[in-house]
Amino acid sequence: MIVPWIVSWSGEEEFEVRPCRYAGGLAIWQPQRQGDGVPRFAKPHAVRQRKAMAEMRCSLCGERTGPEDRWWFALGEGRMDLRHGLMTEEPPLHRACATIAAAHCPNLRAKGWPASPMPMPQDLLRQIVGGLALLQDFGIADRGRIITGHLKLGWRYDPRPQSEGAE
Repeated sequence: MIVPWIVSWSGEEEFEVRPCRYAGGLAIWQPQRQGDGVPRFAKPHAVRQRKAMAEMRCSLCGERTGPEDRWWFALGEGRMDLRHGLMTEEPPLHRACATIAAAHCPNLRAKGWPASPMPMPQDLLRQIVGGLALLQDFGIADRGRIITGHLKLGWRYDPRPQSEGAE
């Protein structure tokens, strides 16, 4: 079974708030115990996700991606607002790792995402968590603190062909 580097495991399901160098402040923290228990494919590990976004690491292998080898499957497209742009919390992939993901990831196949990855831009944003969602998802009260959950990539998006948008 192929388990992406970013995936959390059942043995890592403890949460607290700690300072995080990748978030630049307080953030959700969980222990690093890859391989302990069963993989939680729909739940990225909080710290590994932020590290992957901040350092442009591949979500499958965990190694750094270079500017010319940074790909994505438009996983943020469903949450797209064309007035502002695209946003995703999915870290990039190497082209070779994207090929592996396209062949093996049931989530990509089930949702009919593009078979070919696209180059990925890179403006880093923070997702702030708090209130009832923080309490329900992590068992933590925010007590007025600003706490980061995941980091996201966002960029302007113009759906018009290049020749239309140029003046």
